[in-house]
Amino acid sequence: MIRLSKRTNQAVRLLVHLAQRDDQTVMSVPDLSQASGITGPNGFKIVPILVQAGFLRTEKGRGGGVLLAMQPRHIRVGDVVKFVETFGNNPVVGLIDPFLDVDAAFDAFVDVLNQNSIADLAVTAKRPANDQGMLEG
Repeated sequence: MIRLSKRTNQAVRLLVHLAQRDDQTVMSVPDLSQASGITGPNGFKIVPILVQAGFLRTEKGRGGGVLLAMQPRHIRVGDVVKFVETFGNNPVVGLIDPFLDVDAAFDAFVDVLNQNSIADLAVTAKRPANDQGMLEG
């Protein structure tokens, strides 16, 4: 089982919330964080990562905030996971085990996740369900 970091889960939740909004207007980071069930400090840590990745863009000044940098259907879930999970991490030098290719396994995992977009998750999250997996908690 591959376990994703809390930061990755929260990054996806922020993007899904923005994708679910009918109007694509700017949203402040505190409001976005609260609406996504994330603490304000965590929102302020995650938003710059998503901006650097090109998933979000910012507008400065009075009434500024963040919004999606592209259509939700163009944001692949695996790309978000890969960027956030590897952000700020130094690559491991050398093999952990000569018969275990962790990078290939992670890339295969990302390829499977890339079969879905943030728009797909936004539609799924709008439907009532007992188990919404990655979007809860």
